[in-house]
Amino acid sequence: MNAPLPQPLTEAAVVDLWLRDRPSTTRRAYLTDYGVLASWAGKPLALITIEDLFRFSTELTGAPASRCRRIAAVKSLMSFAVRVGALALDPSRSIRLPRTSKNLTERVLREDEVVDLIKEARRGRDQALLRTLYISGVRISEALGLRWQDVGRRWLTVAGKGSKPRTVLVPGRLVADLRKLKDRAESEEGFVFKGRGGRPISTGYARRIVKTAGMEALGKPVAPHWMRHSHACKAVENGVPIHVLQASLGHFSIATTSLYLHARPNQGSSQYIGLR
Repeated sequence: MNAPLPQPLTEAAVVDLWLRDRPSTTRRAYLTDYGVLASWAGKPLALITIEDLFRFSTELTGAPASRCRRIAAVKSLMSFAVRVGALALDPSRSIRLPRTSKNLTERVLREDEVVDLIKEARRGRDQALLRTLYISGVRISEALGLRWQDVGRRWLTVAGKGSKPRTVLVPGRLVADLRKLKDRAESEEGFVFKGRGGRPISTGYARRIVKTAGMEALGKPVAPHWMRHSHACKAVENGVPIHVLQASLGHFSIATTSLYLHARPNQGSSQYIGLR
């Protein structure tokens, strides 16, 4: 059991800080989730134990996705309360999210969900990474391998499967956002999405960035490849020619596996994505 919250950091203040700067849809959903927990428990957040949360999680009703989001919201709030010093311990750490089915349909995000996801990520590098994954449709490994020399005025050159290079047309605004990440003295051989020591961030770390943003914004763990699925589905919905999508995503048929793409294409699937 946690000690009572120190004054003036009341529970209401913690919840307000937790919800601040989140997208409006996330704030409404999370506030509802917090209300459900508070009503069910009938006691302050600081007095809720791990046993309470186990009971709460098992007694929840509704669709698996809804239960998952509700528990994810509680875990997010508890974790935040510990970070700001309102709670000494996080009783939700041992609570696992309900399993949900993972067919392709459920791995495709609506564009408004993508926008919320991006807003939830840390500004700068993390938001730029999410925007790149969705707008370009490149694989996570391809994005993390990008160097400044691979970023053109309106294109990205990536090393696809089998190290086969391809060039993907992207909006100028995305390129401008990426260029903001570059230090003046940085070499063109430097990595775009870098961590300490100038090395590219690891795939595992990038997955955590996307997963955390998904949990915070949508109440479910999102994988980087979901952005690629979402890009493809949105492009098809907006009428992209299939051969253009195939080239942009690097999906080679038997007849084209040995062919290189044009160095500077004038057509790409990112043209069919609304988000700029």
